[in-house]
Amino acid sequence: MKVTAVDLDNLDNIHMPQVTYKYRTWKSGSSHNDNVLLRNQLFMAYPNDFEDELDCKIPTSYNLMNEDEKLEWCERILRRTFTRYSNEAIKREAQHYFKLDRFNDEAWMKRFEADEWELYNMKAGVLSLCLSPFNEHMWEKYSLQHTGICYGFNTKKLLTSIGASGWGNIDYCKELPVIHPNDDVMEQATARAFHKLERWSIEEEYRIRTFDEANADVKNRIITFPNDALEFVILGKDFNNNELPEVIDILIKKGATARIYQCAKMSGELTVQIINY
Repeated sequence: MKVTAVDLDNLDNIHMPQVTYKYRTWKSGSSHNDNVLLRNQLFMAYPNDFEDELDCKIPTSYNLMNEDEKLEWCERILRRTFTRYSNEAIKREAQHYFKLDRFNDEAWMKRFEADEWELYNMKAGVLSLCLSPFNEHMWEKYSLQHTGICYGFNTKKLLTSIGASGWGNIDYCKELPVIHPNDDVMEQATARAFHKLERWSIEEEYRIRTFDEANADVKNRIITFPNDALEFVILGKDFNNNELPEVIDILIKKGATARIYQCAKMSGELTVQIINY
């Protein structure tokens, strides 16, 4: 897998879906969900919040390393930990750790992997979107049986406002990729964040990822998007229409230009009907 640096101020030549969608409940008790409309806010989730036990957690295959690669791995970990050590000191310490043969110490490796995961979990943020506003599964699961709202975002404007470090379609596969311990760190993180097993393909996920070296606490996981990033507000087919005037009022008061639609089911298929306001 190749990771390419991209300038967020110049996305014109980058291929991506024009609009991506976020399914949310409305007035069901979740402030994060309601604040998408009320405050133009989205929450970048902790990786350990996901239902899929392997999401972002594809294991590292330490058993693939030969003796030279184990020594290389020790050096890399030490350089990351002891940034002020000289090259000579790093190599000396690496030889010491290599001789301890931690790779065969199950308890030590378990602690190390737990620490690595927690480090990543605290720094990474993930926004899960969907490629379609007609995904029956997503309406049922994430918009409370069609009673919530599906928001359609201009993908490029959303990426820019988030300050994303990675984005793209989830690659659904029969087997998750093998991760070698000495693979590039960013390539490892990308492989973990953008691969899931085929059984999750029903979600048609498009994912945006952030990474904060200073750790992403609850407050700085909340990102604010501009009004023009929101293009569509799609009400569920069973949305409480008594709430419609408030939805319209919210959009008008903040100067949003998003179009409002309501889902309907015709001949067994989901479709939308525009609501003029």
